[in-house]
Amino acid sequence: MACFGKRNNLWQTQVRNKYVGSISKSFHFKPETHKWAKEQEVLMQWSGGTLPIHSSPRNTSSGSRMD
Repeated sequence: MACFGKRNNLWQTQVRNKYVGSISKSFHFKPETHKWAKEQEVLMQWSGGTLPIHSSPRNTSSGSRMD
């Protein structure tokens, strides 16, 4: 499940999965957030909670909340 929000003039996206956990990343443009979120959701679903989803370098902050 993906959540989107604006924070510090950047679009922040957080994708959560019951088995894999959560991952977040910030973008300058909103359409990029949706594309990245969809890719991460597919990877999380495909892995079934058994494979790490960290396939590329990313700008993340684990455990952050989107207020």
